[in-house]
Amino acid sequence: MPEKVKLGFIGCGFMGQCVHLPSFKRAENVEIVAISDLRIKLAKAVAERWTIRKVYSFHLEMMQDEEIDAIVEITNKSVHAPIALDALKAGKHVFTEKPIATNTKDAEEMVKAAEKNDLKLMVDYMKRYDTGVLKAKEVFEDFVKSDKVTYVRFHLFGGDWLCGSTAEQMIKTEEIYPEIKPRFPDFVPKEFVKATNNLLEQIHVYRAGKIQRDESPHGTWSWSFERQAQHFIDCIVEDKEPISSGFDSFKDIVIIESMLKAAIEGKRIEIKS
Repeated sequence: MPEKVKLGFIGCGFMGQCVHLPSFKRAENVEIVAISDLRIKLAKAVAERWTIRKVYSFHLEMMQDEEIDAIVEITNKSVHAPIALDALKAGKHVFTEKPIATNTKDAEEMVKAAEKNDLKLMVDYMKRYDTGVLKAKEVFEDFVKSDKVTYVRFHLFGGDWLCGSTAEQMIKTEEIYPEIKPRFPDFVPKEFVKATNNLLEQIHVYRAGKIQRDESPHGTWSWSFERQAQHFIDCIVEDKEPISSGFDSFKDIVIIESMLKAAIEGKRIEIKS
């Protein structure tokens, strides 16, 4: 693998333009050489802003580009699997937005394709790279070694996560967002509806026993998306397994799908290890 990874970027929506493009542009040892979106006018405009040399109207065209080492796909969750599988089969490493897929069948196929072709498959779990989360993990591990942990509680505070972003500079065109067919598990009824979430944390430690004090340790400021982008590039260059790997993400989908099936069928579902 060359020291500088050549990226193909798929998806020109909000997360693509305002989060992941800036993150990968600031990463070391990487060059974004191509961009793709079904909205070709938008793709061309974004490519011009970010000085990206090549523009493709369909991701399969990009897969044939031999200059590209890896694909970053920031697309609708229902097409994560089809696009990632096309990329993996074409010999490209893949970074995809979360969730890895919308059903276990697709997720498992993605993991197997990455393993078969000896490629990196990484999923955007940016909180794995958040210095606050890493500090909380460090504090917890230290307590487990030296103290008895009585109680742990974790909060996600939904603050203004767009503060300081480039959202106000997002390029838009009159092109209609492509129609995408959902890829839910076979057992899910048609009337199924989705739900989403978001994020921010603070560490508070209360010591009891011989030591009586409150502590609020914290990490240094950084952007988790940028740290995550750099990690993906480093995994390719240094040939190491991503922290948020495809297999790790597949296990999450297995758990979520089992919970959903249990709720729909009204019975306990056993998850096989």
